[in-house]
Amino acid sequence: MKFKLWCGSKVGKQCILILAGTIVLAILLFILDTNQKLPVNEDGSSVLYRGGYGAGDREEALTAKVEGAGEKEDLTVTIGEREYGADETEEILTDAGSRLETYILGENVSLDLVRTNLNLITKIPDTSIEVAWETSDYKLMDATGELHSDELDAGGTLITLTAVLSYNQTHVVEELPACIYPPLISDHEAVYQSLERAVKQTEEETKSEKEVVLPNEVNGNPVIWGQKKQQRAGMILLLGLLMAGLVILADKEKVKQELKKRRRQMILDYPDIINQYTVLLSAGLTAKNAWARMVEEYEKKKEQIQSRYAYEEMIYTLREMQSGRSESECYERFGQRCDLQEYRKFGAMLAQNLKKGSKGLADLLKGEAANAFEERKNQAKKLGEEASTKLLLPMILMLLVVFIIIIVPAFLSIQM
Repeated sequence: MKFKLWCGSKVGKQCILILAGTIVLAILLFILDTNQKLPVNEDGSSVLYRGGYGAGDREEALTAKVEGAGEKEDLTVTIGEREYGADETEEILTDAGSRLETYILGENVSLDLVRTNLNLITKIPDTSIEVAWETSDYKLMDATGELHSDELDAGGTLITLTAVLSYNQTHVVEELPACIYPPLISDHEAVYQSLERAVKQTEEETKSEKEVVLPNEVNGNPVIWGQKKQQRAGMILLLGLLMAGLVILADKEKVKQELKKRRRQMILDYPDIINQYTVLLSAGLTAKNAWARMVEEYEKKKEQIQSRYAYEEMIYTLREMQSGRSESECYERFGQRCDLQEYRKFGAMLAQNLKKGSKGLADLLKGEAANAFEERKNQAKKLGEEASTKLLLPMILMLLVVFIIIIVPAFLSIQM
């Protein structure tokens, strides 16, 4: 019976769902692993398929059993990519060389007009053909295709790019002429590039001197220098505002959590308060004396236990009574301060029975105590479900990790 109740609970359903998914996946993988066989050729021999050109090497985990040599053994076989035949290698290299220009242009339209860096690749895409580059003038362009703008002539300069394409032990050389020009820039950019060159030249010429004299003019135009202002004040102000905002949010969250804690604690204490108060009334004490007795007992053991919000409100209510405020008003104010339906009902019951007489109050409180204990059990069950829900996410993440560990190697090992 308990097992059936557990299966019907939220936690039980979650566990059953996880176990069912795990079992189905395990069955599928078992069937997949059981039916996995190597393909065979027309002669009936087992075969392994190579990867395509440029796919690289891969390892295959196999088992082999040699008749008469004992039990089968696990073997790891390395399968290389498919290679070009000796008679077609040179043709493949030549064809790749004829397509080099399309790979290296970058943002340029053609090699007849090069204004930005070229993309001198070191390997032909989707192949194992390697490419090594040389340029006829390294002052203008290096072997990676980067232009040296300071050295370029506005009228254009013709250079030769030499590409050596290699595959295994076969090499093919391709030469590509390129006409390179300085990048297109605005007049504004040109002026400040000239200024940067002037500063750089001055710095190089005065390395042995104590100070560097900045140029007063560039291209005939005067230059006014100044120290760039740091934006530290703005950053500090922004950081301060951000920290203040975080403090406010943290304080609001703290208050929210404190109120939540207060509400939860008062709900859990309510059945004990009602039950204890009912016992004292049944023993013959008046409503006020029963209240005072409960406060007295709480204050005696207050140092040994954690402060309880509901009992602190009862202390405050007793002080109000002792200061001269009417007893019924104090009970009503107690319910309002607690700000929970249960305590407002409790305060209203005490206030009304003072006006109508205390006859029947004990019976009413006994019924309220029974209801309060039922509510407390429901609250405890709810807290348990919340705790199990918080644990559900880590469990799901762990299950996903296990699935990945199992599924990925299985699918990678499938022979396509």
